[in-house]
Amino acid sequence: EKILFFIGLFLITLAVVNFMNLSTAYSLKRAKEVGIRKTLGSNNVGLIKQFLTEAILMSIISLIAALFLAILALPFFNELSAKTISIPFSNPGFWAILIFSAIFLGLLSGSYPSFFLSSFSPIKVLKGSLSGVSGGKSLRNSLVIFQFSISIFLILSTLVVYRQLNFIQNKDLGFQKNQLLIVDDLGSAQQKLN
Repeated sequence: EKILFFIGLFLITLAVVNFMNLSTAYSLKRAKEVGIRKTLGSNNVGLIKQFLTEAILMSIISLIAALFLAILALPFFNELSAKTISIPFSNPGFWAILIFSAIFLGLLSGSYPSFFLSSFSPIKVLKGSLSGVSGGKSLRNSLVIFQFSISIFLILSTLVVYRQLNFIQNKDLGFQKNQLLIVDDLGSAQQKLN
């Protein structure tokens, strides 16, 4: 269960970084919107609130879609893993963790894009000179490197686990497993012989 938890944590981290990168890449298309809103009197705080709200809503919609997919995939996963995992819908702590996680991930993934978008200069944006918009390249590049590093780590971990499982299943143990006699409670059997 700990392995699945860490894999899920890595995947969520990848999703957050991916959302940040896509949002900042998409920000050039929204530059004119920001310029017009600032010209009409919007301040940076209002723009930051709007973009953070959009990120939180996206996170909540993603949570709903993920729950729906989990409900659909859970019977197949239980059959594949020979386990009986269920989603605790009646547990209020489960819902509290989900809602808190959705809001936290929305804030985390939307923080950099919202500050980046709100920093656009309306004069430069409306003139069409987006040279002042290209800031933050080093952060974006480091996020992409981080994203690829986690992806490579997950791929290598999957290969290692696959080879380990393959080795365990095909290893010659030195005896025939189906010709064993298993005696339960050997101590009481010894007392009966005495």
